[in-house]
Amino acid sequence: MQQYFVEQKCNLNELVAFTSEQQHHIAHVLRMKADSVVRIVDCDGCAYLAKIQFIQSQPVALVFEKIEHGIHRNIILVPALIKKDKWEYVLQKAAELGATKILPLETSRTVVKSNDEKVDKKLVRWNKIVMEACEQSHHTVCTEVLAPITIKELPNYLVDVNLVAYEKENVSKHIKHYVKGLCDVMVIIGPEGGFDPKEIDLMLSMGIQPCSLGKNILRAETAGLYALSVIDAMSEE
Repeated sequence: MQQYFVEQKCNLNELVAFTSEQQHHIAHVLRMKADSVVRIVDCDGCAYLAKIQFIQSQPVALVFEKIEHGIHRNIILVPALIKKDKWEYVLQKAAELGATKILPLETSRTVVKSNDEKVDKKLVRWNKIVMEACEQSHHTVCTEVLAPITIKELPNYLVDVNLVAYEKENVSKHIKHYVKGLCDVMVIIGPEGGFDPKEIDLMLSMGIQPCSLGKNILRAETAGLYALSVIDAMSEE
């Protein structure tokens, strides 16, 4: 069943408008007919079932049932910027795996640097990628990609459990030891060349704990997705 995020608040037995892009997708890509059923998630994160109706050939949704959903928590992925094709893959899969926020990170060893003049344009594309992934996965919270930050800005985003994946930290525990239950979690993933030791020291001074992602050395584009998979699995226990 197709899902769409809408900007307004939904009410039972009322019509909901779609954006022009959503209208095109409904009418010309999926070629839906009147009374086709879709999922709608409103501005409050509430999910509904709705039937497609056509007004002057333009599709709208008639809401007829509210869908109950579970408790939400914040899962913040902070991946260092990597090359475009791998980066957009990480965005898509991180959204599918339940990240509620993605904070692109610039480090001393980050090969890809953000360009202030192009950030707004990139953010539009990045947020479109994650929105489509969330719709496909039937999430009721749409992942948000924020503007790139530096390590010094991390204290502005700390939550209940704050972790950095650091493969050289022999005494660190596996991530599964930190993410049991439904607490808010932030996981920081380094660039292809890894973190500078001074950056690790700075994060530890902020109260961020080092964690292991297992015995295998994972690529930058794999590490964050592995961490999100573990968080999702542990939240089920």
